[in-house]
Amino acid sequence: MRVAFLLLPLLTYVQAQQLPVPSGAELTCALVPQVQEKFLHKHLTQTQLSDELERRTIDQFMKRQDASRLFLFEGDYKAIGQSVHKIFAKVAAGDCSPLIKANDIYVQRAEERMAFTKEYLGPKFKINHKLKYQADPEKRTRAKTTAEANQNFTAQLQFEVANFVATDIGLEEAKKHVLKGYERFGKHIHKQKTRDVLGGYLNTFASALDPHTNYMPAEVNEDFEISMKLALEGIGASLGWKNGFTVIEQLLPGGAALTTGLVKRKDKIIGVAQGPDGPF
Repeated sequence: MRVAFLLLPLLTYVQAQQLPVPSGAELTCALVPQVQEKFLHKHLTQTQLSDELERRTIDQFMKRQDASRLFLFEGDYKAIGQSVHKIFAKVAAGDCSPLIKANDIYVQRAEERMAFTKEYLGPKFKINHKLKYQADPEKRTRAKTTAEANQNFTAQLQFEVANFVATDIGLEEAKKHVLKGYERFGKHIHKQKTRDVLGGYLNTFASALDPHTNYMPAEVNEDFEISMKLALEGIGASLGWKNGFTVIEQLLPGGAALTTGLVKRKDKIIGVAQGPDGPF
């Protein structure tokens, strides 16, 4: 198992290095079919486009559209599913508009929920200890209306604020932490460019080939090269996002986090400061 864990990133790395998008080049719709063909040329078992591969690609793409089920309405999700039908042919013809529109819809719904968040976490906010929260996104039902979407997001916000309060943070400070989290999220989605959307599609295509294949944009590949050469120190940990918190997913061997013994997997990061006396 340990050997497999070490080898799989190397296999992905080799494949990513051989994509026809040179460092610094802009990924455009015209290049997407070429990248797909390069994947097929280098893959051991999947060597050509097929209906089955397209089905898996669309399935992967749809699963990644708002996995939390808190933003897209039921109608949005169905419309996106219809628009990406026969996506291989559309992309080959230079039409990547279904991918762009899917992202635009997601950004619109995210903006609506963030506006609701600012209003809901206002001066009158109180923790509702009786509110039920469904932690498993697979068991959530997508909203059909704005009212339903706000109701679903209410439970999410209640849960996130309560999580911070449970760490002995005051209510007002907890609200600030949650709001800052969504502000960062908002900045992230607004930084997304067409190349990022197309790169996301190519990553779903790669995943449809097999679970261990990924598409790496030039900037991500550069970071990967640094980490492979052990030239990146940082805190020595990979981070994730869960229920409103940044969490430690893995501790890297030889990294600062593992060496100190002060940080463990699944720890929540609730603040960051420069030095022992720096402000959070």
